[in-house]
Amino acid sequence: MTVRHRLVALCMAFALTACDSGPAGPVVVMGTVEWAADSPPPGGVILYLSGPGMEQVQGEGGTQSWVNPPPGVDAGTRVLLIHTGATDPIRFSVRLESADLANPVATVLEVTGRDNERIPVSPGYTVRFDR
Repeated sequence: MTVRHRLVALCMAFALTACDSGPAGPVVVMGTVEWAADSPPPGGVILYLSGPGMEQVQGEGGTQSWVNPPPGVDAGTRVLLIHTGATDPIRFSVRLESADLANPVATVLEVTGRDNERIPVSPGYTVRFDR
C-alpha cells in the first residue's frame, strides 16, 4: 500500500468517525409513584408532567390512566392514575420522541388512599423515572 493509499484510508476513517448518526429514536420512560414509610400507600394520584417531547402517557400493570391535555401540548400534561391493586405501586410509562431528551418533571398535585379518601399532599409522595 502506497503512502497515498494510506493517507486516503486515514482520511476516510476520520470522515466516518465524524459522521453524526442523527437524532436518537423514541424512548419509553417508566414512572413509579413512591411514598415515604410514614405515608399511606396511594390508590390514585393526579400528576402534572412537564418537559419537551412527550408523545404518550399510559398506565402500566394494574394502573389505569387519563390524560388532559394530550401529551405534546407545551404547557404540560395533567395525568390521573388509579391503581386497583392491594399493594403494588402506581406505575406508568411516558413515550418521548427522542432518547436524547431528559425525563419529564413530575409534580404530585393530589393523592387518594386505596380507600378513596383524600390524602394531604406531602413531600413523602414522589415520582421516580427509569429508562
